[in-house]
Amino acid sequence: MTDAFHDAAPADPSPEPGAVRRATIIRLATGLAQGLLLYGLWQADKSKVWPATQRELFAALLMVFLFAPFVVQAGVAALRWRTLVVWKAVAAILAAGLGAYGVWSGDPAATGVNGLGPLTVFAVAALIFIGHHLVEPADLERRRIARFATYFDVTWKHGVQAVLSLGFTGAFWLLLFLASALFKLIGVDAIDKLIQHEWFAFPATAVMFAAAVQLTDVRA
Repeated sequence: MTDAFHDAAPADPSPEPGAVRRATIIRLATGLAQGLLLYGLWQADKSKVWPATQRELFAALLMVFLFAPFVVQAGVAALRWRTLVVWKAVAAILAAGLGAYGVWSGDPAATGVNGLGPLTVFAVAALIFIGHHLVEPADLERRRIARFATYFDVTWKHGVQAVLSLGFTGAFWLLLFLASALFKLIGVDAIDKLIQHEWFAFPATAVMFAAAVQLTDVRA
């Protein structure tokens, strides 16, 4: 019985250097792409050009670019590639559908980001978070319904990762603001000018969050 149980249990070896390097590259590239895409949407909304002129499309794209990358960040080192691709597609469709519906059913005069209410954003975030923590444990155990302990461990791990990653990203910006203030004391305002540009802020924030996810990605 004991031998059979150990044979059936999923192995959890330490990640190989190649796998760690691959996950790092994918996460950083995903973060960079997310930041650039969100910056593009912000510019479109600011300039009132397409796709910001199409309320439902803009909301759908915003929800996809904002939340779908987190599926990759959380699952690239844990999910099988087929599972990751399918789940990311489902998450993107879910985010796009809820985003478009949230705008369609809201204030018809609101445009761009203003057309999205906080309830829509919260609903998309909650559904993707819950969905991911149903998918990953099941994929880890190669069964439709995983053990309760696996659900708990994976959800707890990603919850801690999210908090630490947000803290890391906040610390990054705090460091930039402190450096900006210190350099301004000696007449150097390059950092102050840099952090005021949205083309820097969006990608830098997304990449730093991705880097934090990688740094905190410990195998339970």
